[in-house]
Amino acid sequence: MPEEHMISAMYRIPVDKVKAVQRAASGKTRCPKCSSLNPANRRYCRACKAKLYPVEEENDRMYVLEKLQGKED
Repeated sequence: MPEEHMISAMYRIPVDKVKAVQRAASGKTRCPKCSSLNPANRRYCRACKAKLYPVEEENDRMYVLEKLQGKED
């Protein structure tokens, strides 16, 4: 089982949110279209100009932080 799926199950966080946190923490991400390496804060790929990943809203970041800290809704 991939690491992000284990983390998702352990903290009951959707896998896409776990991947977003991993991208932000690593400081880099790969383009889903051409696989070139880009800084995590970019919205569009440097090489092919494709949209990288959706920009997260503040509420999404707070949701992940609260789940990681063990706070319940």
